[in-house]
Amino acid sequence: MLRRKRSELAEAVALSCSSRGEWLARVTLGGLCAAALSTVLTDGAMAQATGVEEIMVTGSRLRRDGMSTPTPVTMVTFEEMRTMAPTLLMDALDQMPQFRQNDVSHIGGPFSLSGGANSVNLRGIGSQRTLVLLNGRRMVPGQQAGTIDISIFPTSLIDRVEVVTGGASAAYGSDAVSGVTNFILDTDFEGVKGSISAGATGHRDHDNYQVEFAAGTPIGQRGHLIASVDYYEADLVQGLHDRDWAQRGWAMLTDTASGAVTGVPNMRFYAPDAHIRTITAGGVIPSGPLAGTQFIDVKPVPMGTGNLVVGNTQSGGGVRDLSLDWNVLMPNDKRQSAFVHYKHEFGEGKTAFVQLLRGVHTNNFGPGLTGMAPGWSMTIFRDNPFIPPEIQQRMDELGLQSFPYNRIWEQLAPDREIEDTTTAATIGFDGEIGERWYLSAYYQYGKNNEVLDYAPNGRLIRTDRIYRALDSAVNPDTGRIECRANIPAFGALTEEEEFALRRLNSFGREVRPDPESRLKCIPFDPFAAELPPEVVDYLTGQNLHDQDYTQEIIDITLQTDIGMDRRAGPISVGFGAAYRKEELYQDAHGGDRDPRRMQDFALFSSFLEPTDRIPIRGMPVFVRDRGVFYTGNPNSRGPLTGDLDVWEVFTEAIVPLVRGENRRSVDLHAAWRYADYAVSGGVVAGKLGIDWQINPALRFRATASRDTRAGTMSERFDFQTGGFSVPQGGDPGLEPDHAPYIAALTRGGNPAVKPEESDTYTLGFVYQPTRAQGFNLSADLYEITIGNAIDQLGPQRIIDFCYIQHVQTACDLLIRSDAGDPPYPLRTIFDLYINIAEAVTRGVDIEASYQRPVNWFRGDGNETFGFRLFANYLDEVGTYFADSEPLNEAGQLEYPEWLLNLTLTYRNGPFRLSLQTRYRDATVRDKLWVEGVHIQDNSVPSRAYTNLNLSYDLDWVGSSSQLFFHVGNLFDKDPPMVPSAVSATNATKNYTSPLFDVLGRTWNLGVRFQF
Repeated sequence: MLRRKRSELAEAVALSCSSRGEWLARVTLGGLCAAALSTVLTDGAMAQATGVEEIMVTGSRLRRDGMSTPTPVTMVTFEEMRTMAPTLLMDALDQMPQFRQNDVSHIGGPFSLSGGANSVNLRGIGSQRTLVLLNGRRMVPGQQAGTIDISIFPTSLIDRVEVVTGGASAAYGSDAVSGVTNFILDTDFEGVKGSISAGATGHRDHDNYQVEFAAGTPIGQRGHLIASVDYYEADLVQGLHDRDWAQRGWAMLTDTASGAVTGVPNMRFYAPDAHIRTITAGGVIPSGPLAGTQFIDVKPVPMGTGNLVVGNTQSGGGVRDLSLDWNVLMPNDKRQSAFVHYKHEFGEGKTAFVQLLRGVHTNNFGPGLTGMAPGWSMTIFRDNPFIPPEIQQRMDELGLQSFPYNRIWEQLAPDREIEDTTTAATIGFDGEIGERWYLSAYYQYGKNNEVLDYAPNGRLIRTDRIYRALDSAVNPDTGRIECRANIPAFGALTEEEEFALRRLNSFGREVRPDPESRLKCIPFDPFAAELPPEVVDYLTGQNLHDQDYTQEIIDITLQTDIGMDRRAGPISVGFGAAYRKEELYQDAHGGDRDPRRMQDFALFSSFLEPTDRIPIRGMPVFVRDRGVFYTGNPNSRGPLTGDLDVWEVFTEAIVPLVRGENRRSVDLHAAWRYADYAVSGGVVAGKLGIDWQINPALRFRATASRDTRAGTMSERFDFQTGGFSVPQGGDPGLEPDHAPYIAALTRGGNPAVKPEESDTYTLGFVYQPTRAQGFNLSADLYEITIGNAIDQLGPQRIIDFCYIQHVQTACDLLIRSDAGDPPYPLRTIFDLYINIAEAVTRGVDIEASYQRPVNWFRGDGNETFGFRLFANYLDEVGTYFADSEPLNEAGQLEYPEWLLNLTLTYRNGPFRLSLQTRYRDATVRDKLWVEGVHIQDNSVPSRAYTNLNLSYDLDWVGSSSQLFFHVGNLFDKDPPMVPSAVSATNATKNYTSPLFDVLGRTWNLGVRFQF
């Protein structure tokens, strides 16, 4: 941490509105493309300022008055963040171009690693590569991804956020590959302050409210106590009936091999009112002689062909668009935190402190559709007593013994909820311990508990029951309809024989049938419009993932100045040591109805007839060796445990090389760190930077660093099983018109991953012309190359890399089925963390600001106008394998080349008006697709969203307050049409990524107060 005197803060903030930053050097070739401010707080003249109180500025762990750092640092004040977004921190930071693809609540969920957290992602290269600090100290990770959820930070006490946009592992240790985001609290606050606000969308949904309260007071002559509580809640937004852009149900279809629609075989194109022909809400027979027979109100009717039929999809035809009812745009999001900090001064610059933080973040994602889709298909046999008479007759005429049957079960729609609770306790000391020696030390204990409930409503389908209950027949001995696998006349085992079965599953674990599945089996009518409650209760259950993550840190830094008689100034040096231990325990269990642990549920689906003797017919081979639930089967192998143990030593130095007239100076900045990991050995991080103040107006800076990151606990030990819906055309190993199907998906950690090593280079300048007071400009080129990058590719990318890029590493993660007739679909996809060859990102950060007094409406000097502009240009981003062709993804959907954020602010006495516009550049859909060959239209248009913020200050004796009104997406811009392929449940066709605004116009009204 770089320390500076509070008396310099006013000038530093003016500079930060200038030095804040990073400019794209490319701009020097063609003029300014954009501007953005990255507060570096650097001005040689500040070295001569006087003051008594010091503050922290991110960029170095050394304390030095009036110092500049060659590392670009952006500062955003709390007031600026509230102007961008009046509620959540992430809503503000998500608009800054330095951050790309942040983990935000509405894209998370039980099946995403972010799990509904709000985690910042510098450069878009992974939130796990962004080190997040609270007041300069690490926090205990949470969520399955092992990243920091900033939702639980004490918002009401945040003074500013400082972002180091270059590698900083030498200064801060592992994880600081893309940089550091430091949330700095006002621990000196005295008085009482808070805010109350409420808001909603223009569609009268997403109701939200927030209450923040903080207080600070001296305790005696030397103590100071602050405390805060924060609460925020936003309602679920489910259904698209009020969003015009979603009404036509656009989806991406793939032409068949004949190319009858587009004239080009296998070309992707967009079509409205799109749905799959192989599954419906009432049920459908997808293939065979009875194909195209759907069931509406139990009656079989032919499925219409609509306007266009393409393979197993079609446009039109009157099939109900379930996305209008079921798509979730925003979860029910609730966060609450409490924070206490006490510090005590012992005199002579010595301070001890203790602090406690507890935060809870809960997301409920609402009920989601479950469909027995292709791959999960049910088989209805001729002796099933529930077959409608018309279908029985047709089966007799055709001599059919069975037919496949797919159905979306709206009654069996589990909701999803994630609750994360974080507790952190810290004690520390800062102070002088002799002449020119300064000691900083702290110990911190943190614990995160995550409870991921896959079905709070208990509606999670059990695969060991639904296929058993589906295969029903009339018991010839009783004349009653029963589960066929229980009827002795059809080869059923006795209870004793069935319960005695044992076998080893594919993980080498002994599994056995669940007695409850047999004893409680209730045959059900798969064609019924409504399932009886007792049937729903039998078919479903609850599954909870429970994770505890603990962290202990000891960090000691000793700093001093040497060479006090040097002409260029003293050399500041520091060195220290740190120890960090992290432990993970993860288990899974059922709910109130069945609280057993996952590994004790057994895998009933492993006992298929005839090999394993239980005569359940029609169970797909894919289901074999899966967990007991249709989806959400974490840790069925047993509890997972893991730990991380690391010792570190580090040193840092700032060496003034030149001090001359007119503020000319040259400083050298060096840092080195050695980390010894118990699991992977030692790694070295280093940094070298130079800061050159040419004259009062112009400063150059450059850094080169070697940064490191060890695999997180999640990347090494986490484990989940589930399914992946492979869309039509999504598996190049099959025929292009092959029906969509489900492949088993194993997502998990890899204890063998090696630490990442990355090289980061930055080169930039800060320009503050003396003839244009109030104008500031900065630009920084950056390049980050990560070797042995730890990454998950995602199931579709694994398939694409294997069959399109011909990457053997990706092919090794795929297993094809060997059952049935070729061509064989994929049986299992292993989406594991691996060390890929290289990941590269390169671009330019730009920042500019300007503020000046104006006399537009009054002449008393209380009018000001200014702007602040952030910009980022992305030149290259990509993940490369040694045996693959390089693919630069800059300009692809997830990585627009240009991101801009411009804020115009006018202040007139107590009144303030801000207009903020953020711009996202046009992109292509996928750089692997050639327009006119792989897709009809590969373009994605740009978007610009404008926010309006109005505020009015009310001042009273001894207190003040502010009324504010914020309108987001002022012009109600719709997201562009970037539909995905039709899903198995026909409910996720519309693109709802955080890349675009899907809520529409929003508003928030509130009051802030302080006294």
